[in-house]
Amino acid sequence: METIKRSRTGLSLKIFKNLGVTIGVLVVAATILVLTIVAVIINKNQEDGAIAMGSGVTVRIGNTMMFIPESYKYKLEQDDSITVTDDPQIWSANISYKGDIMYGNFENNFDKVVDAYKSNPKIEMLWDSGIITIDDRNYFYIDVVGKEGSLSGSYLYTIMDNDNVFEIIFENPNVDFNHELFNKLTTIVNGMQPIRGIENSFADPTRNRVRIDLAAALASAKEEK
Repeated sequence: METIKRSRTGLSLKIFKNLGVTIGVLVVAATILVLTIVAVIINKNQEDGAIAMGSGVTVRIGNTMMFIPESYKYKLEQDDSITVTDDPQIWSANISYKGDIMYGNFENNFDKVVDAYKSNPKIEMLWDSGIITIDDRNYFYIDVVGKEGSLSGSYLYTIMDNDNVFEIIFENPNVDFNHELFNKLTTIVNGMQPIRGIENSFADPTRNRVRIDLAAALASAKEEK
């Protein structure tokens, strides 16, 4: 039996070609749209000091990158500190970087820090102070009861790899100084990583970089035309 071969007419070929072009244009347009949306989100996060990373967010605090899991809420404060919580009805913690304080000096003079809290006019009384270890990390803590209008909570201090200090103001609505809640911090604090800068040996200190007023140079070139 003879096999019948069917061929598309010129019109059919034209339709399929046009259809292919149309699909291609739509795919490119959809890709551009997706990339634009992602760029906007990343740009917004970077403006806020945060970068989306997987199932959470990485934010910069001082010279450290801090990963905040998806289950946690966070707020970047105007003083460059970060407030975090996974349930604001139970607890919240404000974390700030103390780059001008060396941990060794703080550790050796913790009693003076405690005395400074005792004499602070905004504090009604100092409830307790000491050191608590969670996941092999030491936290110096000071529990204070504030006067009316002032914060009652725990002030924690811990070290980072660069030997600087982080201050953590820990609050809970009940003001019961429940130190078990400090465990809520370990996922975040233990995940902090120092930002690695360019090594000094990478740059030639004898070479001076030249900076020109680029806008002025281009403006003068435009005038010459």
